[in-house]
Amino acid sequence: MIIKTLMILNKGILNTYEDIADELDITTDFAKHLVHELVRLGYLQEYRFASCNCGMRTCIHSERGAKSVYCSRAPTIWELTEKGKYAI
Repeated sequence: MIIKTLMILNKGILNTYEDIADELDITTDFAKHLVHELVRLGYLQEYRFASCNCGMRTCIHSERGAKSVYCSRAPTIWELTEKGKYAI
């Protein structure tokens, strides 16, 4: 499943956790866990946009609470690291 996830993310298109879950026939929560583990293990690099453009200085949609500048609705891009590329 790790290799298949890396292959999905290597296609170069924007993916959401829902897209990954659909491709792998798993839950969205498990897809989130899987991607976070791949980032933690060094197979993926994660780039998060700070805002969803809701207009708030600190986004009200933040996963970390109202004082965070990171938004749970903001786009996230994942890129395979050299370790991730080598794995596939």
